[in-house]
Amino acid sequence: PCMGRASSVWSIESRVYAEDPLRGFLPSTGNLQRYVEPTNALIDADATTDTQRIRVDSGVFEGSEISMYYDPMICKLITFADAGENSRAKAIELMNRALDHYLIRGLSDNICFLRELYEHPRFTSGELSTEFIDDEYKDGFDGIQLNDKQRRELAGIGATMFLAKTAGSVDAINPEVLFCGTGNDDMVKVHVAPRGDNSVRISFEDDEYLDFNDVNFQVHNSLFEAVVKGDGDFVDSAVAQYFDMLDDGVKIKFMGNSYDVAIRTEKQQEYSKYMKPKIPLDTSKFCLSPMPGTLISVAVQPGDVVESGQEIAVVEAMKMQNILRAEKKSIVKSVVAEAGAVLQLDQLIVEFEVPEQDAAEV
Repeated sequence: PCMGRASSVWSIESRVYAEDPLRGFLPSTGNLQRYVEPTNALIDADATTDTQRIRVDSGVFEGSEISMYYDPMICKLITFADAGENSRAKAIELMNRALDHYLIRGLSDNICFLRELYEHPRFTSGELSTEFIDDEYKDGFDGIQLNDKQRRELAGIGATMFLAKTAGSVDAINPEVLFCGTGNDDMVKVHVAPRGDNSVRISFEDDEYLDFNDVNFQVHNSLFEAVVKGDGDFVDSAVAQYFDMLDDGVKIKFMGNSYDVAIRTEKQQEYSKYMKPKIPLDTSKFCLSPMPGTLISVAVQPGDVVESGQEIAVVEAMKMQNILRAEKKSIVKSVVAEAGAVLQLDQLIVEFEVPEQDAAEV
């Protein structure tokens, strides 16, 4: 039996962890600065007191600390649907909505990976095995891959959030022509038109549009919800989370991923073509702690020549030891941290310099 219901119901369990999927699922530590668990009413519009669809087994609350000494699991999140032709799909749909409504601030979580997993064709079809992760993510996980419809939803949500925060409410938005996207290569031109009753229409250059109806987004609120309708019979439920306003846009969480959505006027978009791209930091010159933890040992000294792949240091967190290795042939310039030190994320341990002959070749 599941929650007092017949054993024929479909259920899905997600283990929500304080870890960073984009850093090889390394644990994330810190305080839960904001923590709101999803509820039955939020994820199921047809919910009643007799039709419970969600269960949250957690032992944390807002303000709790996820430390480097214990397992970083936040909760076991379970959704379920009555038996029927589409019961498994319904349980997955409810899980996606629950994950989208789960507010976690202050540290990284694995929700983006879970959302990617539940969108994967092999998972939705039920063609699973214990080799699923190894088969489908041979090179690791590099973030959820949005399709064209989802990218347009993201642009529309970003524009609506940005204008509503600026104007004070959704109904106070003025018509605008904007460019929205997560980088110079994917900016799309949109026309934002208010329609009253907390609704806006986002029109694109190819004459397609998305209507965001019944938008629920107050200036002080983190959650954004809307019923999205497009050309033809397309209808969807959009959920996103507001993080912060940026100098040129808004930071939001959509389908578990964090996005910096740039919002530009036509003139700003034209000027952006002349902006020099940021040069990424060459991290190969440093050995940085990939997570908060304790520095167990340092295997090098200043002046040592190290080869690519050579052990540099060992950091322990969550009762696991992680060996840090050199990215390329280098000379140890300085050892900044000593064994026994408690490290923060990305704290410097060892600094390198390139051997003269190798630098000359570059």
